Amino acid sequence: MNSRTATIGFFDGVHLGHQDLLTKVLQQAGKGNALVVTFSQHPATCLQPDFSEHNFRLTTNSERKALLNSFAGSAEFVSFNFSSIQSLRAVEFVKLLKEQYGVGHLVLGYNSRFGSDMPELEEYEKITHQEGIGFSRIEPFCIDGVHVSSSRIRKALLAGDIEPANKMLGRPYVLTGTVEHGRGVGHELGFPTANLQVDANKLVPQSGVYVAQTTIDGKTYKVMLNIGSNPTFDLGNRLFVEAHVLDFYGDLYSRMLSLEILSFIRQERRFTSVNALQEQIKLDRLHVQDYQF
Repeated sequence: MNSRTATIGFFDGVHLGHQDLLTKVLQQAGKGNALVVTFSQHPATCLQPDFSEHNFRLTTNSERKALLNSFAGSAEFVSFNFSSIQSLRAVEFVKLLKEQYGVGHLVLGYNSRFGSDMPELEEYEKITHQEGIGFSRIEPFCIDGVHVSSSRIRKALLAGDIEPANKMLGRPYVLTGTVEHGRGVGHELGFPTANLQVDANKLVPQSGVYVAQTTIDGKTYKVMLNIGSNPTFDLGNRLFVEAHVLDFYGDLYSRMLSLEILSFIRQERRFTSVNALQEQIKLDRLHVQDYQF
């Protein structure tokens, strides 16, 4: 007898809408009977020839896996390489879930679709019922009347709208990377920075200065985060992610650092002199220091 309840999605960001879906799947399934089907790469990489994940993903695969486990740890997870199943029609994929994974009920998000034939939304209930599988589609999860979605979160981050993005995520947006040697500009200015090498596919918010926080050896520190190309120093178009960790005096080189971004301070701009930049950075640091978590 097919008893598992399944859902399907890429779940980039594992935002509040995803969390709501996962909660309903777990409730429907009962203990130990939930199946979460996902993919190792974004489906658009296979479906759209000109699509690139560069500066797109809200979560890397490892971040996404950890978050899914934290919200649906009792479920079984199946991750397909999308290219291996993209030719399957919707009914064929439903049969695969039924025959190979014992799925007896399928729960989908309000606009979720799958299958190479991409049926209209209302067709999925007919397809599942033909295969003897129950079906339900959840309503969109809304905040202040707005549907929470990965695309809306990306748009907010690219506009520097950190608080709305974090509200939809249900947590601060995180940039993680290895601290590498930079050009020493921050040190010369009197504000040494940890330069992060961030995954190329991870979305980096709009250039500017932000309030952030990080935890190092179990202690949380406030961070003045600069994202941008350092236009005052004419360093080219390379994007830098630089973290000045307040009141930390140790060595961070080659360590992994995770920054939780909390608030936007100002846009990046070119200053007429180094002294003018230094004075602005002092004000930025005071802003971070006074920020109330």
